[in-house]
Amino acid sequence: MTLPNIARQRDETPDVTLERRRMSFARMTLHHLRTKPLGTAGLLMVLTITVVAIFAPAIAPFDYQAQNYEAVRSAPNSTQLFGTDQFGRDVFSRVVYGARISLIVGFFSVLAGTGVGAVIGLFSGYFMGKTDAVIQRLVDMWMSLPDLILALVFVAALGNSIPNIILAIGATILPRGVRVIRSSTISLRETDYVMAARAIGSSDMRIILRHIAPNTMAPFLIIMSSMFGTAILTEAGLSFLGLGISEPTPSWGRMLTGQAAQYLSTAPWILVFPGLAISVTVLGFAFAGDALRDILDPRQRGR
Repeated sequence: MTLPNIARQRDETPDVTLERRRMSFARMTLHHLRTKPLGTAGLLMVLTITVVAIFAPAIAPFDYQAQNYEAVRSAPNSTQLFGTDQFGRDVFSRVVYGARISLIVGFFSVLAGTGVGAVIGLFSGYFMGKTDAVIQRLVDMWMSLPDLILALVFVAALGNSIPNIILAIGATILPRGVRVIRSSTISLRETDYVMAARAIGSSDMRIILRHIAPNTMAPFLIIMSSMFGTAILTEAGLSFLGLGISEPTPSWGRMLTGQAAQYLSTAPWILVFPGLAISVTVLGFAFAGDALRDILDPRQRGR
């Protein structure tokens, strides 16, 4: 290396290095957006639903509880974009406000389920032995129950308030978080840097928190994104069966149940638009989750 090159490297400031890193991150992001069209479409869907949920009061033209008995089951028009339901309530406004419930329930249930499952999976996969055997047999029994049936049991026992529904759906997600993080922990506990940390006398807690847990973030994010759509569907199923979010709070699943099902032939917009909202949201998270898995999993890159 010549002297001018050495001097140039010494003259580089941290700001220049930081700028280069930012440019490389932006370039990598654009590359993934171009090479993962379905993931890009899913991300746009998720962002759209999120913006709608955040700015629901500004987007919705009417109050979701407002009833207009002079416009009962009115077809979609320039005033009511999605028409009105059997009580004269604006369907578009209820769909917009329903996005809040779906995202809140979906996010916190997935966070609770995968978070608790990740902690259990970390300790189960690291220590192994009899404790791991007992935990995995319990997880096997837990996963043998259908998600919706398990959620129904929790809601029936605890009540159908929003926190209880979040706990019920999180309980159905928990065993999947345990399995995914446990498998990652088992592979990480035999790596060279973990064995080196154990050789120099690091405690088990320090190894778990400093060396293993950070390296399980990729599968943790993947399982979170993949289970988001499942959580929304479970909430919709609970609401459809009458054990979800209670009236008058708008919920996409609740909008599909009750007397609304009787108007499929005479006023289909009452059912079509909430159903489309559920489908678009679930597809968006599914596409985004698949793309995130391909990006974070080195084995999937380049395929």
